[in-house]
Amino acid sequence: MSGTERPQKLGRYELLHQLTRGGVADVLLGQQVGDAGFRKLVVLKRVASQTAFDHDTARQMLIREARLTAGFVHSNIAQVYDLEQHDGAYYLAMEFVPGVTLIELLQRTSEHGGEGVPPGLSLSVARDVAEALHYAHTFMTPSGRRQAVIHRDVAHKNVMLRWDGVTKLLDFGLVKRLGQPSMTREGLVKGTVDFMSPEQLRGEPLDGRSDVFSLGVMLYELLARAPITTPADPTPPAQRPALPPISSRAPGLPKALDAVLAHALHPDRAQRTLTARDFSRELSRACGELMWEAEAISDFLKAEFEAERAAMEALVAKLAPDEVSAPGARPLDADRRTELVSPEQIRAALSAGPPPPSDRRATTKDIRSPALGAEPEAATTDLKSPEEIRAALHDEPAPATNHLKSPEELRAALRDEPATATTAPPRRRAGLSPALLAAALLGGAAVLGCAAWLLSSLW
Repeated sequence: MSGTERPQKLGRYELLHQLTRGGVADVLLGQQVGDAGFRKLVVLKRVASQTAFDHDTARQMLIREARLTAGFVHSNIAQVYDLEQHDGAYYLAMEFVPGVTLIELLQRTSEHGGEGVPPGLSLSVARDVAEALHYAHTFMTPSGRRQAVIHRDVAHKNVMLRWDGVTKLLDFGLVKRLGQPSMTREGLVKGTVDFMSPEQLRGEPLDGRSDVFSLGVMLYELLARAPITTPADPTPPAQRPALPPISSRAPGLPKALDAVLAHALHPDRAQRTLTARDFSRELSRACGELMWEAEAISDFLKAEFEAERAAMEALVAKLAPDEVSAPGARPLDADRRTELVSPEQIRAALSAGPPPPSDRRATTKDIRSPALGAEPEAATTDLKSPEEIRAALHDEPAPATNHLKSPEELRAALRDEPATATTAPPRRRAGLSPALLAAALLGGAAVLGCAAWLLSSLW
């Protein structure tokens, strides 16, 4: 699309680029454009012109995916934004995930005799996908109604790694809600055969344990760095009594992982790992120390796909320029930010006192609003002792200055006792007229109120 061409539209979205063509839907990069320069990149799915299913079935699958996953909000699931109709055809607007699929990572790391995907990365991805599946299997609507959703197509092709190392589970196109009548025609099984559970391959009703089996197959292949099904042995995992222990295929992995995968891949679902959350926890207990953090995954992707990442970012910058990537755009001012200040500096600012020594760059001036101008001088109200107030009422010379500063002095003043580490003159009890006594009592009450306020500030 040149800079002078008007972009094609799909409903209220601009079409930017064709990403992939699938067996059910075409996937395009688009953007939503709003007022005041608002732009949001999205992925648009629409029924493909050449689909593996008839158009009515493909349309129903797209609608069902949108309806069942519209409420999903999970860090490891690509979010659905919108379902609309344009020229009689439905399309789905979804989260744009910049990155690569797991199958692309497998292919790249296996090229030229490569060592494959690192085990720590594979284990982290499997744990995150398990958490995403558990969320779908136990999903609750905002009204509190349980709406368990089965993915039915967990495989390398439907898992993406974002450039920042976050795992995303994609494509709930074959999604099925527990208890919902099946749309699958007789004799047609939906999913990727090499990853199907035995009950899915037999066309039986499914629950979350079917997705656990598929995830187990995916992780096994990642760790073995080779597919289970080969031309020499085309039998899918679902039809095998058991797989060899993963430690025999990938030396160096903990022996405890053998039991975890054997549990998830049990052909009898009654003996299989009960939930995806259980699988996630078993993985973490067996080899949590091997799992990579998102930052390490991001660095690995950057090294393996540096050219592809740069090309994608350049394409997006060209098709949907924003304020940062557009030519001549003003860079963000790194200095225009809110500095963090310590509690000590905040207290000093509130009391108009000098800030304590600190190694932070911020000072008390940083938390004062420029709109308020210079901060006025604090009122100088010195707290006086009861002796000084009585001396002032009698017009007598005040005793030695004894401002209340420490907690001990304040407590002594409240108890009307001599403060520690100070010497106060003896209290005078004679010669007070009723008027002067009343004034003294009022003054003392004011002092005690100020002292109580100061005590609460200090404590």
